[in-house]
Amino acid sequence: MASQIQDVDISHVHIIFQRHGQAISNIVDFESDGVNPQELSMSQLHSLAKGRTGYLQLGIYLPDGLTQFGLDASKTFINDVTQNGAIAPLDNVYMLASSPLTRAFQTIEGNAPAFNLVGPFNPDLDSHAPKIYLHPGLQEATTWPQDFPALVNPSTKTISYLNLHGGSTAGKKGLLTHETILPTSNLIWPDSGSSSGPGPAFSTFQDPDSRLGAALSTPALPEIESQVREARLWLREKCREVALLHRASGRSGTPRIVVCLHGGIINFVTQKWYCNVVPGSHPSDETVKWIWKGSAKLGNLECVVYRFPPSASPSSVNGGSDEAAIEEVPVEEAKEEREFLGKYYRHMSSEKNIRDEDYVQGDGSLVDQKKGHWEFILTKARDVQRFGQERPDLLEALVNWRGVDDFLERYSRRQGAKNAEVVGNTGVDKSSGVRRGKGKLRASFGGCAVL
Repeated sequence: MASQIQDVDISHVHIIFQRHGQAISNIVDFESDGVNPQELSMSQLHSLAKGRTGYLQLGIYLPDGLTQFGLDASKTFINDVTQNGAIAPLDNVYMLASSPLTRAFQTIEGNAPAFNLVGPFNPDLDSHAPKIYLHPGLQEATTWPQDFPALVNPSTKTISYLNLHGGSTAGKKGLLTHETILPTSNLIWPDSGSSSGPGPAFSTFQDPDSRLGAALSTPALPEIESQVREARLWLREKCREVALLHRASGRSGTPRIVVCLHGGIINFVTQKWYCNVVPGSHPSDETVKWIWKGSAKLGNLECVVYRFPPSASPSSVNGGSDEAAIEEVPVEEAKEEREFLGKYYRHMSSEKNIRDEDYVQGDGSLVDQKKGHWEFILTKARDVQRFGQERPDLLEALVNWRGVDDFLERYSRRQGAKNAEVVGNTGVDKSSGVRRGKGKLRASFGGCAVL
């Protein structure tokens, strides 16, 4: 296999990166009356979960998943790109890959009919949902509860979240409508370098104490970059497998992998920072002309097309020191994807008002988009730590959410226990009010962490 890998050119394998659809965490509606999860109490969460109804002004901190609008958007996406079935699905898609966060793999599963899946990564398509290959290096880099892979209910092998209506209408988008329960049998985790799971990564992400410790930790930039590099190395190996499969199959055309991920982490994956920067001012600094506002320049369901360049070294297929850098496919070489994806396609490197040099402050300095992104990650980590200090039981409930029934059962037990028993059973540190966790997760699986 090693000699075959060295002989194959992977630069013709295109990677379509797509941002997920509208998620619970994308909802913001302070114009309407409702509950702000940042100020939520356990009793309020109990009421929301028990009634499976209510109104949320904000989606962050809640268990992850697509809104109902986000779920429905997959149908719109498929109809748009296939022109209501008049155009065939995009051909030669050998693999669907994703961040392990619910909103990402829901999106790629919902959008799968837009792609003609070929090859051994997706056997038995007629009788089974498409297999989705997960890598933790593709998940978002904040410590918000929604940026943790969901806990799987051990008895039903399902995951769950409280769904919101979604959309853009104030007074409607934050409406809690029902609990969404999802199977996990088609999700494939990395397992010690193989393409099947669950393995060490899955097991680590299912440990409640490790998750809570990670939520309360302070992220480190080198560790985030290391985990993303692991994802690129993994993707490069998959591109080599796809290139060999495509050559052996005798199929014509461009072989592809479709990857669903997030608006922030894609900056780390591509090593190109395209963030949301807007005109603005600062009351104490008249030189400020531009303000960093958010990590995502790519909109929900928008796509970019990348590849590993011809110079990609085969020496580190199983690890190594190189960065496994990727590059955006030139517009003319991505013609088929551009024409098929239509309004969902973007070619970031040719757009205007997107690079650091496009944002010049009054004193001549440039906006450092990577710095702004990193400061955002640290700020949100401090917010979560503060939340954990003030509401330790609530943070634990959200980080370790296993569904409404599980939460209601645990809530009932907690309410019936004496204070001394609560302290003994949950490991609360009386001096801080924060449950003790096991710290960061990234050291346990090839640099891949919950972030």
